[in-house]
Amino acid sequence: MNLRLKKLTTAGAGIIAVLAIAAYLWLGSGAPQPVEPTAITPNPALDQQANEIKKQLESAPADAALWQGLARTYVLQGKFADAVPAYKSAIDNGADGAAVQSAYGEAQVMAAAGQVTEPALAAFQAALTKDAAEPRARYYLALSDAQNGKLHEALDQWIKLENESVADAPWRKSLSARIDQTANTLGLDPKNLPGRGGAGPANEPSIKDLTAAARLTPAERIALLAEKTQTLAARLKHEPDDLQGWKMLGRAAMLLGDHPQSLAAWLQATKLAPADSDAWVHYAEAILANSESGQKLPPEFAAATQRVRELDPQSLEGMFFGGLAEQDAGNIAAARSLWEQLLRELPADSPQRTEIQQRLDGLGGGG
Repeated sequence: MNLRLKKLTTAGAGIIAVLAIAAYLWLGSGAPQPVEPTAITPNPALDQQANEIKKQLESAPADAALWQGLARTYVLQGKFADAVPAYKSAIDNGADGAAVQSAYGEAQVMAAAGQVTEPALAAFQAALTKDAAEPRARYYLALSDAQNGKLHEALDQWIKLENESVADAPWRKSLSARIDQTANTLGLDPKNLPGRGGAGPANEPSIKDLTAAARLTPAERIALLAEKTQTLAARLKHEPDDLQGWKMLGRAAMLLGDHPQSLAAWLQATKLAPADSDAWVHYAEAILANSESGQKLPPEFAAATQRVRELDPQSLEGMFFGGLAEQDAGNIAAARSLWEQLLRELPADSPQRTEIQQRLDGLGGGG
């Protein structure tokens, strides 16, 4: 696997965070606030993108991916009331995965000036039916509790979500601020809340450990994580249904450079949660980490990528991995189409644009 590919794939936050930041509009201090039209900076490129998608929908009105793309564009424009029916059309035409349902619910919350309405609540519940770990839906269900005076219940749910979120999750910082704010409102010490800290058993890796390890040298990572990771792996042999445990093992093993163990852990995670797009993204990433440079990718990579695309057609990671799979299969036109779509989705100042453009240039004129 060449270094440029490794750099982009192992920095999963790089591509996927762009989508997450665009989608998780509840980020920011405090609860979602009413978004006034004047608070959105006019963006001619987004206007053009919306118009182009609407034109395509005239000839393909049942294209769920187009409806989803239009909805996301409206969200970026701050046109939440327009995003709601666009998401509804995407769902009606088959894009009813957990990520789409939760985005639909979020758009309704934003259109209602930050209030979790009954229709939004139904969308979040539908998302959790498909993926019980879907973070956005979990956040908003807790917010609904808070808005109905159930602050302790909301706090408990947010703490659980914080504990299960990876250190570089795009919502982590604002979620933690929300917990601090709610704890202060209740007269509690945010630093000493029961269950807070992301720690499992003391002899297993924790979110705090992973955060620290990401900044350490390989030798320091081994000193911090190796024994704890072995302990976790041993426990999972006897508790194979612990989804969060397998995810933790997959991340810890990747940090340690134990790519086979990371691959096995993420494979088990996909078996436990077949509708968890995040698990499939990490599984695809682990397959790449286990692949040799210059060799054809294993068929499992294409299958994992296809699953990501099925669960979330607008996944930026899915577009990138899909392009790699198509290129590997010799389908140059398909690879180009996916990477061109990825370029259109990435913001103009995204550092990933240069990498993707180089890959497009490397495809040459074949088709």
